[in-house]
Amino acid sequence: AQIVLEKRGDDATGWSIANKFLMWTQVQKGDKALELLRYQLAQRTYANLFDFHAPFQIDGNFGAAAGIQELLFQSKDSDIYLLPALPSLWKEGTIKGIIAKNGAQIDITWKNGELETAKVLNITGKSMNFHYKNTKVIQILVDGKWKNLKASKGQFELPKCQAGQTFELKF
Repeated sequence: AQIVLEKRGDDATGWSIANKFLMWTQVQKGDKALELLRYQLAQRTYANLFDFHAPFQIDGNFGAAAGIQELLFQSKDSDIYLLPALPSLWKEGTIKGIIAKNGAQIDITWKNGELETAKVLNITGKSMNFHYKNTKVIQILVDGKWKNLKASKGQFELPKCQAGQTFELKF
């Protein structure tokens, strides 16, 4: 996929730039994705922040907003990826209330380009597999007690839980 993106180049209409931006997040190339977001905002967006393409295309705006989320958080079924394509320029930040496709609500905070904490509200009670770089051990607060949770190749599964249960994680 990355080779195709490289060969197609960056220049396009607003909606297509947003689409390419989203594709770069999926191959986890955050710096390239951020480059396209900046291009879209500088070259393919009106002063009122509408995406332009004879005369206006809302899908460029929606795609750019979705791309920002995909830089920080991606989910597929029960798999949740934390900071999968974080641009190197975004050294620290917080995002709150993102809803994963499995129904989990997640807040994350990062500093120095590294994930620091995550708070997970399991809305549905479904299982959740998290992915973050090559993490080996995560601290998890369960029922008021901090415990170590082992990860394998950056992947870990939260313990079985009830709908409405909250977990706090430290990396």
